[in-house]
Amino acid sequence: MRTHLAPRPWSPVAVLPSVSAEQSRPAPRTPEAPAPIARPHAPRRDATPAYALMTTFARYSAPVAAALAALTLGTATVAAREQPRPEAAVTCPADEEAMLRVKAAKQAPYGASARALAKQALSAKYRAAPDHPLMKHRAEVQRRLELLGLLRTSGDHLHISDVDLEHGGAVLRAAIGLNPLVKTVTSTLSVDGVPEPFAKKHLSAGQFARYRAQQPSEDAAPPEDGPVPTMTELIAGSLDELEVIVLEKQLRVQHLTAQRDQISQAKRIFVNMSFGQSPDRLATGMAEMIMTAPPGSALHALAEKTLGEKLVTPPDDMGFEEPTFSFCDASAPADPAPMDEDLGPPDAAAEAEFAKLEAQFAAIKKKLVYPALTKAMQRPEFQARMKQARDGLDRALVDARRVGILVFEAAGNEYADADRSGNPAMSMSMSTGAKHMLRIGALDLGRLGDPKDDRVAEFSAAGRVAVASQGTKLPVWFQMGHVEESEGTSFSSPLTAGVGVAVAAAAKDPNLTPDGIARLLVDPRAVHDIPGTKRDGAGALDDFAAVILAANPKLDRGTIDRAWQMLAAKDADVPAVKRLLGLAS
Repeated sequence: MRTHLAPRPWSPVAVLPSVSAEQSRPAPRTPEAPAPIARPHAPRRDATPAYALMTTFARYSAPVAAALAALTLGTATVAAREQPRPEAAVTCPADEEAMLRVKAAKQAPYGASARALAKQALSAKYRAAPDHPLMKHRAEVQRRLELLGLLRTSGDHLHISDVDLEHGGAVLRAAIGLNPLVKTVTSTLSVDGVPEPFAKKHLSAGQFARYRAQQPSEDAAPPEDGPVPTMTELIAGSLDELEVIVLEKQLRVQHLTAQRDQISQAKRIFVNMSFGQSPDRLATGMAEMIMTAPPGSALHALAEKTLGEKLVTPPDDMGFEEPTFSFCDASAPADPAPMDEDLGPPDAAAEAEFAKLEAQFAAIKKKLVYPALTKAMQRPEFQARMKQARDGLDRALVDARRVGILVFEAAGNEYADADRSGNPAMSMSMSTGAKHMLRIGALDLGRLGDPKDDRVAEFSAAGRVAVASQGTKLPVWFQMGHVEESEGTSFSSPLTAGVGVAVAAAAKDPNLTPDGIARLLVDPRAVHDIPGTKRDGAGALDDFAAVILAANPKLDRGTIDRAWQMLAAKDADVPAVKRLLGLAS
């Protein structure tokens, strides 16, 4: 038996109807108002059909070219690490979810490989306008650091390890396009897994068997053709998924370490991983499967027994999918005409039916799935498997740091959903516990530059994180010819990795190690605390303070704050500020 185990991008997507009344209302399906229920701009890998849980990601098994691209920021030169494939040679697979977003004359949002996405990170066409609030704030941080001479050319390298080209492109834009602190950095983007022989060499026999069983298979039966699993089978497959996502990260870190010199000759490599899995996300998929199980099946009967009533018959799409747009159709308009927003009065009967559907889904997840999954996760055999997986990941991270590789990880986005289901801890990433991973949470910033009203984003996961960075209102998603805002720890993490690059470039010690960079990023003087929560880790990262501390680790926070205020004026006395910070030559 195979289960859907493809690593999932950490973007906050509601695969199923949430209990939010706002999201339950039908909305015009335009770029400004995405389809109801699913949060905008989420990689569609998260919106897999229920039976994909038991069939290995069969819908997405069409070949996907995963390329490495190298680029130099500022000069906009791109050197491919493989021969670029001719655009004409790229064909659209039958499944639009897995296709390569073929470049068409009228729309052309994506090229044929990760190399094109790397180019886009440099192109103004794919960036937010300079007057976007975030861009204005980060430009001001850049201005003040440049006055101090602390934004220096970096000899380091940034690598984005992802599972989806579209998502990976947005992550790359978050690391570079939103980050003027990164002056000149080479970058690579890869959505490849590791070769099977490599996995077999680095995993135990049992781990490898479970890992291999979860890999996409082109000969797997379509999800709708597979048998309806029992609850026992569903739980067993889910436990395997929770383990294998940690093994996937271990293998990627080990492979990056083994290929370190082929990726880059840079002194340090900053790696970002914005994909993962949490028990809550699995619980959502399991509840979806139970809700859509055919009448007469054991799952259907179990659901009705749990609810004490008949299941509502879901609509065909149940609101899970955003409308698909064929990028293979070159005749399609670049900007679809917006729908008429005057849809008339809502259908009261339909709304009541949908509300009942949402309530049943929430009840099944909370009363049936959560208890069963929680009990299974407490089994000694599973606990031993997870300890072995996390220990393996931690050893891989330690080995990576020894060769100059520092790994950042998105914390995950299911906190609000898990909290509604009664157990916020179920939102924790399964790799939580690996001590040498810099796990990054998401902030919902108030007035930019004023930390008083900053808050941890409602979706940012529970569990130990290093620090938190902005994770809302981020203009990183390129869709149908527009740069649009998105949210998620998927983008908080690469933003932080970019700050790490700037910290290394400004450091008083040119040989600052990954351990030293990690310590600076979580230093109490480089963050500000958000009261009432532990989900911000050491605190909300202050980019300006972190770079200043790298240049002079002896400073106190009060001095750094005073320097920030002194540099606000356009005619600031820069020499005086440098003397204050101990940076005068």
